[in-house]
Amino acid sequence: MADKKSIEYFTFSQYREALEHFQMHYDIQDVIITPTEVQPKGKPKSERVCRFCGRKNDPGAFKSVSHLIPEMLGNKYLFADFECDKCNQQLSKYENDLAYFLGIFRTLFRIKGKRGIPTFDSKSNTVRAKDEDFYGGRAFNIEETSDQYKSFKFDKETGSCTITYKKHGYIPINLYKILFKIALSVLPQEDAGQHQRAYQFILSEQKYDWVAGMCKIVYFDLPFDFRMTLPVCYLFKKREVQAKLPTHFFMFHFQHMVFQFPLHYNIEDIRSGLYQTGEVDLPFCPPILYRDPGTATCHSEIRDLSSYEKMEEVQQMSFGMDPEYLTQLGAMNPETGEITGIAFKPDEIVRMVIYEGDEKPEFPKFNGRKESGS
Repeated sequence: MADKKSIEYFTFSQYREALEHFQMHYDIQDVIITPTEVQPKGKPKSERVCRFCGRKNDPGAFKSVSHLIPEMLGNKYLFADFECDKCNQQLSKYENDLAYFLGIFRTLFRIKGKRGIPTFDSKSNTVRAKDEDFYGGRAFNIEETSDQYKSFKFDKETGSCTITYKKHGYIPINLYKILFKIALSVLPQEDAGQHQRAYQFILSEQKYDWVAGMCKIVYFDLPFDFRMTLPVCYLFKKREVQAKLPTHFFMFHFQHMVFQFPLHYNIEDIRSGLYQTGEVDLPFCPPILYRDPGTATCHSEIRDLSSYEKMEEVQQMSFGMDPEYLTQLGAMNPETGEITGIAFKPDEIVRMVIYEGDEKPEFPKFNGRKESGS
């Protein structure tokens, strides 16, 4: 947990008015930063009560370790002592949809889950990406695995490279449920009891017609410079109890992606008649940044995740470099380390190996010297 009073934050200039408007109605109730070290143990199993189904007085129902934020997102030490094994098993099913939505980025950013850094294979196996050792340095390796050679597009004039591939299909409502589950998990105990209908909704496999229009989120795609290396959760609570607005808003920042949505189904909001007037005009909280972004911008869109049908999406990754640098490139024989004068041919690229700035690979010796790079 973080001291919200000590936080100085910014947002992108395109959203400053939206942030001011949001702050008129909501305060930060809590900020949950994924820890990097072991945390104190939770309640004894004999005293645990499941927040989602109400199971209690059953130590045998809490044998598993439940992560408050999915382990697949890099959370190793933040656990939930209020989630029974049965609910954990049911809710964990939705994590596959989250993984498929994220696509290649857990591999790119080297997010270690239960089984280490995942290898990514695109739909139809046109692109594969993995973390590997390459000449003594850890690197992100991405290659075209089909014989069509249509995934990599390199513009020699601008120095940009775009890699296009299709993600595996995900079910939008399941993506919404796993995000909602994280939001419900960060609620303080005094507010948790107001969301019984939400617990029933995320646990149920029944298809509900009334979810249409209720499962919308605002999704932000930030420049990589503003990514969070570990997940951060923000919980907001409305200032005026009588305001015709949802009591809570939730924002989840994972790497360069931000998901933001209201916590619908609060029993007090339902009793107040909030949902009897049709469409509710809601404010939204733009991404919270910890340094001034200057002129940087980000993309945002409203996504309706109420569908129970599988959705397949095309994803792109783009890289850029100084075009002048491309004129200085040479070819190296990976077996001998020999550097030749073969011209750089962008159309023939089928594999890229990308190192982080602190990696120092050691290339093979050639003519008595060792080539090193970064």
